[in-house]
Amino acid sequence: MKYKTINTDEEIPEELYIFQFFENTPIGRIYKESFDRSQKIFSAGISNLENPIFKEKFLNGEINYTDILNENFSCRLTKFGFENINNEFEVVVENYRKNNFPHYPSRLSCIYAFEDFDTCKLVSQLYKWDLNEVKKFKIVKLHSACKTHMEIISTYKPDPQLITNLNDCLKKYWMGEKIEEILLNNKRLSVAPIYEYLIEGVLEEIK
Repeated sequence: MKYKTINTDEEIPEELYIFQFFENTPIGRIYKESFDRSQKIFSAGISNLENPIFKEKFLNGEINYTDILNENFSCRLTKFGFENINNEFEVVVENYRKNNFPHYPSRLSCIYAFEDFDTCKLVSQLYKWDLNEVKKFKIVKLHSACKTHMEIISTYKPDPQLITNLNDCLKKYWMGEKIEEILLNNKRLSVAPIYEYLIEGVLEEIK
């Protein structure tokens, strides 16, 4: 079955690559045990659909994950979501998504994937991520997916006060625009062409 991105209307590759590592922490061990049992990764949105209150809000594009802990229902989060739910810049990015693209996958809920191993190599060079942790997956259930320029967020996130044009930056990110440079502190910087998929769905490992 062919799937397409909601923001760029591009076909998603049948094989996707994910850095699948689990820290030896209580939360890391929980996620590892879940993956070892099923060989699948679940986005937070899909994981919580059995809750009727969450489901209604989710399908209506009314979920804001930065405020999810204050809701009157329990909610499972992805590892990234759990670690970044209070991050200042992720809160800004999530609020922009909810206000402008409410049916797009949330960064705090989605699964992150790359389209090929060469992209993983580039990411590994830039961020020292271990290539031995890369696994190959296929989509088995999809609610929505976006293709976005990873380096827009990665460049701005450590020092968001230096962003010259925040709204323009976030619009380009969520629309999946192809860019070669960004403005940081009124200076133009070249960025690596790293695109990733934000997936609200279920992925299964390809052995």
